[in-house]
Amino acid sequence: MNVKSILAAGALLLATTSVQAAETSAKYEIQFQGQWTATSHPLEYPSNAHFSGLVGATHNGAYKLFRVGDNATDGLKRLSEMGAHAPFDQEIRAAIAAGQAGQLFETGALFGAPWQSKAEFSVDQKNNMVSFAAMIAPSPDWFTGASDVTLWENGDWVREKTLMLYAYDAGTDNCKTYQAADMEAAPRGSVALNQAPHFVKDGKLKNPIVSPVATVVIRRLDK
Repeated sequence: MNVKSILAAGALLLATTSVQAAETSAKYEIQFQGQWTATSHPLEYPSNAHFSGLVGATHNGAYKLFRVGDNATDGLKRLSEMGAHAPFDQEIRAAIAAGQAGQLFETGALFGAPWQSKAEFSVDQKNNMVSFAAMIAPSPDWFTGASDVTLWENGDWVREKTLMLYAYDAGTDNCKTYQAADMEAAPRGSVALNQAPHFVKDGKLKNPIVSPVATVVIRRLDK
């Protein structure tokens, strides 16, 4: 094999290796669009309505940011009651150190329409899921978000996913209205879809249909 052939073969190997490396990871943008308004959710809609910033993580199946039916962590309790990112962010960093999560991402709070926010994050073969949460504020312990969103499907990275987000009750406060005084839940209840009248279409309480409070678009950036 002559020198040109060797160089060409080497270049092809490098190119192939680069493609393979790129396919083991992917970069995404998450776009949050709030839909929680006085028109869509008129019951007792607060004059100072806002969302806290998003707190999210890329992770694998060993980590759960939140899960319906489980008790909220101290971090989720603090986020859903106060809108504070700590110690939720610290819990995520501990999961990263334990090899259960890959990256933490955060955004600033959202005050007033159009309720838009975005962040970027990267996933890889080990940590190919994403979860995130934000407080619905003011509220006793209500939040929105999504858990265990898989971005690796059918042997490739998902190009785009659109998610409707609903209200959840963290189970850490027993109050039932947006601006009620604190009433600590002891023992702590479990995370549940929030079927309070504030989030149910037409106020129906029998077989309720809940109204989404936000939409999220997760879009791949590097391909």
